[in-house]
Amino acid sequence: TLNSIPKADNIYVDVVCDGDSDTFEFLAGWGVKRMLVREHSGAVKCRNLAIANCVVDGLIYATDDITFDPGAIESAMNTFNQHFLDDDGVVGFVQDLSFHPTGVALVGKKFLDRYPKRQLFCPQYYHFAAQEVLRCCEKLGKKFVADTNAKVRHLRPAVYKQEVDLTHIEARKFKGRDLGLNLRRTEAGVVWPLG
Repeated sequence: TLNSIPKADNIYVDVVCDGDSDTFEFLAGWGVKRMLVREHSGAVKCRNLAIANCVVDGLIYATDDITFDPGAIESAMNTFNQHFLDDDGVVGFVQDLSFHPTGVALVGKKFLDRYPKRQLFCPQYYHFAAQEVLRCCEKLGKKFVADTNAKVRHLRPAVYKQEVDLTHIEARKFKGRDLGLNLRRTEAGVVWPLG
């Protein structure tokens, strides 16, 4: 993932190592901001932690099992600047296999600042929470654009079995719970942070 992010003055990379001190140490020479969560606590908590500490105009969230195609980040930034001059919107990256439109996305500062403590992902979820970002965009009206030139590759555990790590194993354990929570919240018509 890190190798697929272009080196540019306007791109800063923060990495949260979720209970993984070995990776935290390994990344010491990569020139990225690193945070270590001592206890393995799930993707939602880690993403929210990184986002809450982010001080730039916009951010892209992703996990370590994706790679960005060449030019994908630049394309997403251009699309964002064309559609959201007020920094209030989300650009979704397109993945090689069917996946949620906000599974990897670029989020503007104004959009992010409406969330309590800048927690973009509903903290009730453990891993699967990106769907509520899209629903929030829809409720607010015209806050989401998918960029077909902003492509990422997802190293799916079902295909890349050698890449399965603790995060994937735990995600599978919590998938049913998270999807049930999503269904209940969808049926109730609530969406984070609007309800």
